[in-house]
Amino acid sequence: MVGVMSHAEAEHTLSEVARVRRSTRRALHPIWFSNVVAGAYFTGAAVVMAIDAGRTLSLTYQIGAAAIGLALIVAYAVRRERELGAESRAWDPLLGIVGLIVLAAILLDGETAPLFVAAAGTAAIGLLLRDRFEIAAGVAMALAGVAIVALDPVEPWLWGNLALGLSLLGAGLAARS
Repeated sequence: MVGVMSHAEAEHTLSEVARVRRSTRRALHPIWFSNVVAGAYFTGAAVVMAIDAGRTLSLTYQIGAAAIGLALIVAYAVRRERELGAESRAWDPLLGIVGLIVLAAILLDGETAPLFVAAAGTAAIGLLLRDRFEIAAGVAMALAGVAIVALDPVEPWLWGNLALGLSLLGAGLAARS
């Protein structure tokens, strides 16, 4: 005879399945690390702009820090995939969203348009991964973009980079814990 599961046992089982699902999603998509690295990059860009380091130092930072950041993110992702015994597909929706954010940042004119694209992309990643910290970062970026447009500061790019950096750092550190 098959035993009947009590309501409490069923509730516990469903709760455990949800916990394992969240844990698996986080293990397969460790977005927190990418957020910390990208957040540090954009916060650093804001600092370089704030100290008015000049075109050469600024360009050196942009290229060097981007290359180092990308290498760190890829190395971390490859190591995690090996640890889990799972390889990502050649095409991943997350990669597509990030690619669109980068493309928009390169092609769009205006001081705040890229920030709004980053906000939408970050929120989309959060929805895809069901990650509340990522969604919150996207909302924070959008609110910062609205504030920058409303306040019209002298250096909108500086404030946009700072908002982007701090939002990503916050999401990454919150998701890590």
